[in-house]
Amino acid sequence: MEMFKAYAFKPTSPDGFQCCALKISGYDYSWDEGRFRILIVLNGRIDLSFRGNVHHLKNDDIVIVNPSETHAAFSTDPDAVIFCLSFARRAFREVLPQGMKCHFNFISDGSEDDTVCRQLRYLCAQMANAAASPSPTSDMIARGAFDLLKALLLTKFHPDISQRKTSVDIDTTTQKKIISELTRRYNEKITLEEVALKFGYNRTYLSGAFKKVIGVNLYEYLTMIRFRQALRELTETDKTLTSITYDCGFPEPKTFNRIFRNQFGILPAEYRSILKQNNISTCRSAYLPFDTPEVAVPLQEYISI
Repeated sequence: MEMFKAYAFKPTSPDGFQCCALKISGYDYSWDEGRFRILIVLNGRIDLSFRGNVHHLKNDDIVIVNPSETHAAFSTDPDAVIFCLSFARRAFREVLPQGMKCHFNFISDGSEDDTVCRQLRYLCAQMANAAASPSPTSDMIARGAFDLLKALLLTKFHPDISQRKTSVDIDTTTQKKIISELTRRYNEKITLEEVALKFGYNRTYLSGAFKKVIGVNLYEYLTMIRFRQALRELTETDKTLTSITYDCGFPEPKTFNRIFRNQFGILPAEYRSILKQNNISTCRSAYLPFDTPEVAVPLQEYISI
């Protein structure tokens, strides 16, 4: 299988985009400060941890993720595949007044306009096929479909338009350093006070600023990192649940079980049992080329509406 991250069309340009298909295995969390993401479930069932809630997604469901919003996909379905199209926040610069930004609030819940959603999936599929097969003609299709996609988002998905802040609560370099610190020390006892002191912030200020920039508070982000490692160890090792609890930074098995059930709806032992039933032995999601049936078939169906 070809190894790659994403197909791209003018990735460094405001008029460019990237797209990929990801076979979900385990728990994948993402955060991007400067890009919108459109997620479409191509196959199977996926749970998406987003804005403090867990959303149960099925085939063809759509989620629009704004810049700086943390989200995590989780699935025990061996056939779960999700499509992601991303583009820079400055893509709307031509139509928004200077200094303004847009924020979308869209997650499929069964009440959405199906015609509009079909149009969105159609345009995403056109863009995906054009990016995967570059040529002078496909470049024209990519540009045209992207313009139509942006117009559809602005006119039919009802974004909130507001003033963009000119100041940043936590500069980008410090954001990355804090995230690196949490990632490196996920298995240790880390407190908000300790992180605030290390990076020179007031505890209360850091708590609010981190959530404003990342989309979740510091403890929730740390828990995401711990969950990812815990799910890998549940899947890929024979460690006991007690060992996994402490090795991944959770204070005790009772707490690990409670948080795990709140997040995924099942206990760690039940999760491990489901993996064995489905013969899943890895917790590392894989990027799929667009010519694989799991991707090509639903994309073609979207184009054939």
